[in-house]
Amino acid sequence: GDATLTSTTAYGQIRNAYLEDTDSTPFRQFEAGNKTKAHDFQQDIHISGSSGAFRYTVGGFYLDVSGKYGLYNYFDAVFAGLAAPNQGGVTVRNDSRVNTQSKAIYGQFEYDLTDKFTVIAGGRYTWVNLQLDGLTVGCSQTLAGGCAVLGGFPVAALNQYAVGLGPVTINNKFGDWSGKFQLNYKPTDDVLLYASVNRGIKSGGFSAPLTSLFQMSDFAYKPENLLAFEVGEKAEFFDRRGTLGGSIRY
Repeated sequence: GDATLTSTTAYGQIRNAYLEDTDSTPFRQFEAGNKTKAHDFQQDIHISGSSGAFRYTVGGFYLDVSGKYGLYNYFDAVFAGLAAPNQGGVTVRNDSRVNTQSKAIYGQFEYDLTDKFTVIAGGRYTWVNLQLDGLTVGCSQTLAGGCAVLGGFPVAALNQYAVGLGPVTINNKFGDWSGKFQLNYKPTDDVLLYASVNRGIKSGGFSAPLTSLFQMSDFAYKPENLLAFEVGEKAEFFDRRGTLGGSIRY
């Protein structure tokens, strides 16, 4: 049968700085912002082919992302619950570097049992290595005692920045599989009925604290997986000028 080799390479960069007047009032009460400086590299290579009633795709994927990230929040005395308006405020900042490497192998296979029935099976195994590097969380204040009360930071002099947590470096690794199995039935050329079971996964990662009260065990969160069942139909009519579809999922 025929086979096609496809390679896709991508490189990207992102730079952004964002600041939001969250309270939406004429006064400086609550601000939130973030900054990002990151780049990524992606490579996918796969082979697709067919032989008679059999069709397939098999391949591999690689992703590398490296970035520097920052979060910023400002609370005035009212939002911090410390004093009356216009009595000063507290600025909390989070800075970190996150490196992500992901590798995967995958395949999907289809076979026509008859001219009306097709069975589809696919799977993917993914390895992810995440590193949170150099995380620091700090605070500055124009309100005496604000940093200590708001986030448990060391008491800092007015208008001086004090690091209450870090630098912290944590690794988070995991590997897991995802996949699908589906049966298609086409009673006519314009109608498809199907039933499928799918297993999906979501990577673990890291939280971004804005307080020094976090424990080390709070930073990394675990990956998730989902098992889903679906039955449905897709139909075309009026010479493909209209479509109708519906499904039930669990």
